[in-house]
Order: sequence, then C-alpha cells, then structure tokens
Amino acid sequence: MISVFQNRRWDSDFLTVQKIIKSGRLGRLVEFESTFPRYRNYIVSNTWKESGSLGGGLLYNLGAHIIDQAIQLFGMPESIYSDYDCLRTGGMVDDYFLMHFIYSSKVSHVKITLKSSYLMCYNEPRFVLHGTEGSFVKYGLDPQEAQLKTGNLPVGDQWGTENSSIWGTLYQQKGEQLIKEIIPSEKGDYHLFYDNVYEHLRFGKPLDTDARLIANGALRLIELAYAHNQETIKI
Repeated sequence: MISVFQNRRWDSDFLTVQKIIKSGRLGRLVEFESTFPRYRNYIVSNTWKESGSLGGGLLYNLGAHIIDQAIQLFGMPESIYSDYDCLRTGGMVDDYFLMHFIYSSKVSHVKITLKSSYLMCYNEPRFVLHGTEGSFVKYGLDPQEAQLKTGNLPVGDQWGTENSSIWGTLYQQKGEQLIKEIIPSEKGDYHLFYDNVYEHLRFGKPLDTDARLIANGALRLIELAYAHNQETIKI
C-alpha cells in the first residue's frame, strides 16, 4: 500500500465549501476560486522547498493540495491552462502559480481558478464561489497545521475548530436587499486520513488517498503544467 498525504481534504474550510456546494444554496455553481496565500519574501536555504531539486517549488508544495481538492469536487478537467514563475529575488523554484480547469459545456459550466504565491502580504480570500443564487466568500486557513506547530496535541473539542472571525459569508439577493449570512465552519479533522489508512489495512476499506489515483490526478496535472507553461494543455 502506498498512500499520499492529502490531509487537506479534511481541512475545515474545504469541508465547509463541500457542504455549501452540496446544499444547493448557491444555485448552479458558475465560478470557483481557490487561493492558498503565503508571505515569505526571502529565500530559506537548505530546504527542499527552495532548492530546485525534485519535488521543490510551489506547484508541488501547496499546488498538490488545492489541485487535489478541485479534482475531488469537480473531477479531472478536459484541459488546463497553467502559468508559473519565480518572482522573488534569488529564487530557484516557482513561487507563484495560476491554473484554470477547463471542461466542455456538456460536462460543466463552472469556471475554476487555482492560485498560490509566496508574495501575498495581504491575503486574498481562501475560497470564492459564485452561483446563480448567491456567492460564498471565505478567508483564513484551517487551524490544524498551526495548532501542531505550537505543540498542541490533536485532541479535545477545540482541535480543528476555526475561530469565528474567519468563518465564511454567504451572500444572497432577496428582492432589492443583499442578505449576508455568516456560515460556521465545519470542524477540520486530520484523524480521518489516518482512520482511512487503518481501515484499509485492517478491513480492506477502499483507500481514499491511493497513490495510483493521485499520480493520475494532481501529480499528472502538475507535471503537465511544468512541461507547458503559459499554454492550454489537453488532458
């Protein structure tokens, strides 16, 4: 068994977006934007993320997660457009990328944009969704990584729980009035990744993060993006 650590399928913000889409409150979804913001305007030495060796660069680092999330929501695209670059002085790897998923009108009318950069001093929204019946905008990131970095153990009621200050907002037009509704975020839970691995090994349950699926999904799109920068590529 080989599993890929696609833990961000269990991020609080992504689980919330899944719930919003499934609820149908946006009507027919027409636009989906996913942005993973970072700000580090200097180069960190002696790290795979900055060295230019195999696996470095923002597409492999953060892109692997948000591309996978988009595939989970919408399936593999028919084509992609990609643009990546190294924007920081002295950088050796891509620290910016933009990717569009393209589907035929028979499959989906959703316009999908994925983006990340190390030069976002003021964060853009993490998610922006527009539909025929409203919009959903969400700032901020799932707290689990930050909680781990501060030494917290993944236990207790507060684990994976977002601060209410970064809950998303649902916008809907009622007559001539714009209605804004704060949507409490779902509880993030990376335990579910490990639970699935255990249940696969112990009971034969399908492995959600099977490496073969990831290799033919997010990894394939990343490799095509590197091979065809600023081009539209048919999958």
